[in-house]
Amino acid sequence: MKKFAKQVIFYAALLGVWALVAKLRIWPPYLFPPPWGVGHALWDGFADHSFWIGIAVTMKRMLIGYSLSVVLGMNLGLAVSSNKFLEETVGGLLVSLQSLPSICWIPLAVLWFGLTEKAILFVVLMGSLLSHHRNRRMLRRQHQAEPRTGELVTKIDFGIFRGV
Repeated sequence: MKKFAKQVIFYAALLGVWALVAKLRIWPPYLFPPPWGVGHALWDGFADHSFWIGIAVTMKRMLIGYSLSVVLGMNLGLAVSSNKFLEETVGGLLVSLQSLPSICWIPLAVLWFGLTEKAILFVVLMGSLLSHHRNRRMLRRQHQAEPRTGELVTKIDFGIFRGV
């Protein structure tokens, strides 16, 4: 109960400071709206279903982009970890690209695809593709270091790239 009371007091104080700063009008209301303005906007957005539509579209994009990144990233990781030439050449490039934040892919997506749904899916895909690649490579290396995990790796491989 003590922790809950602290949290309630903290968030009430935070809300109070927000309302006070908004009331002082240090910034215009369109930049720093008061809490009641945000509440009304949320209520209106959910009441006219525009927020629900936006949430559904976003979830669809995330599901498609993340599903593609899982499939492509796992296959890419499997291909790179199974082939010494790819490991030595493409592996370093993929690891270095993994350090880029997702926002770095936006200019390329806009240049290549324009302001379309494809550009959004490209950014989602590239934001998560390389992490799946890395995870798959790590699992493959663990299999090589510890043969007991070979059963798991074999089940995951589905026979793809075996013997490459």
